[in-house]
Amino acid sequence: MFDLGKQNIDIKCPSCGSRNTVTLSQVANQAAVKCRGCSQNINLKDKDGSARRGIKELNDSIKDLENVFKKIGR
Repeated sequence: MFDLGKQNIDIKCPSCGSRNTVTLSQVANQAAVKCRGCSQNINLKDKDGSARRGIKELNDSIKDLENVFKKIGR
């Protein structure tokens, strides 16, 4: 099954500007990741919970769609 949380996004380090790849789940969980460029910790923020909600809503919709296809295929 598709999981939006596993999708990668690129962020810039606020200290050195290096590009870092994180998953949407890491953002939703407000994880701390280490910058590839300067090794500083980057504390990810999901201020209004939009990443967490978006992941859940899209994953739920995809699951519902899969169930519809299963019913059609019977």
